[in-house]
Amino acid sequence: MATRKRKTTTELDYVMNTLAKRETFNSAKPTLKVMNTVSGVFSIFTGVLRQSRLLQLLLALLVAQLILSLVLHTSSSRRTSFATGAPLFSFAANDVSKLEIQSDGGGVTLSKDSGEWRIDGELKMPVQTGKVESILETIAALDGGLPIANSETAREQLKVAQGDFIRRVIISGDTIEPISVLLGSSPGLRKSHLRVEDNDDIYSASLPVSDFPSDVNDWLDKSLLSFNNVTSVEVNNIRFSLTGTGDEKLWSVIKPEDDNRSVDNPGFDEAIASLQSLRVSGLSDNASGTDQDELENTVVINVIADESEAVLTLVKRGDVITAERDDVSGVFTLTAPQYEQLLALETMESYMMNSTESDSTESDDLETEAKQESSEN
Repeated sequence: MATRKRKTTTELDYVMNTLAKRETFNSAKPTLKVMNTVSGVFSIFTGVLRQSRLLQLLLALLVAQLILSLVLHTSSSRRTSFATGAPLFSFAANDVSKLEIQSDGGGVTLSKDSGEWRIDGELKMPVQTGKVESILETIAALDGGLPIANSETAREQLKVAQGDFIRRVIISGDTIEPISVLLGSSPGLRKSHLRVEDNDDIYSASLPVSDFPSDVNDWLDKSLLSFNNVTSVEVNNIRFSLTGTGDEKLWSVIKPEDDNRSVDNPGFDEAIASLQSLRVSGLSDNASGTDQDELENTVVINVIADESEAVLTLVKRGDVITAERDDVSGVFTLTAPQYEQLLALETMESYMMNSTESDSTESDDLETEAKQESSEN
């Protein structure tokens, strides 16, 4: 009885295993069909690929593009991780009162005096508005991140070594201990390698060397000789003054007193604009002189602007043109186009019209207006 029971169990197991195998085979049929289909498509594709050079080239380009995308993504992720971190410096831009910039070719020192930045030296010339503040804010906001190197060899290769650098920038103030920063070679657009001088770590910073020129003229406020709100001008003993109020302000001749000629106001306004847009090129090495040769090439313009009077003197010595104001220290160079614009003031008499010319001009203007109104009607 026991033997028959074991036999029945064995037969039952055989039947169950057979059914399970069939079930597995049946469930695998769709997968086999898909694999056969994929295999067939791949065989056709490889066959066509062998016969087409264009497809081979396109496939190669696709693979290259995928590899490049992977490399750029990895590099970008790495840069992002390097760019995040605690600030590299702990000072506030407003606390800085002195900025020194040194290079092989020289250097310049800028100091804050009564809230305004000026170039150190005898003349104490003003610095371009906002330039120093913008740079200091950029430095103060730099993230430390991870250094890219710290060896002596790297310092020399990246131009941030003690005696081999492109710029040394020293930042100091009443509440700030001097911080010496070395700027070296560029790892990319508007970047430079940076190292704090008492630290070995080197960083890749968004701080281009070009933002730290060591030439005085690159920091100088080029508008320091310009005039605002000009109300009177005198050249060659002829003085013009702005008279009237509001929209009725007009230029008139007030010297000589007996000169009754009127002024071509639109043309004269253009000449006055050259005083307001005056920009120097830089500081001149030539001191102002008074010898006869210079006086023959000198234009003196007396200007009243912002209720203050000043004298602007232009001197041309060969190809060198200089300008100076009696209320501003220093002699400065001008470009030829700026000089030519200012020369129009020397011939101010050309803007004066006698009464007949004035009446004729006014009559012409009225006639033009009448014609325009007639054509509109």
